[in-house]
Amino acid sequence: MPSFTTELAGRDSARRLRFTDEEAMALYDRGFRFSLFQPATGEFHLSLPFRAVIDLEHNKLTIVQEES
Repeated sequence: MPSFTTELAGRDSARRLRFTDEEAMALYDRGFRFSLFQPATGEFHLSLPFRAVIDLEHNKLTIVQEES
């Protein structure tokens, strides 16, 4: 089950997560699956199922992609 932690960077919802190019590449390198992965256009959508844990106290976002 891959996991990835990054800065929250103003994201306040797990519904429409937007990733930077660097974050998307790091997710991909860690084995995350994507339903849309277009580095040329900056479009990235994680495949379900995944969990997003928002830690406001530490300004962190952790993504865990579960086995489908």
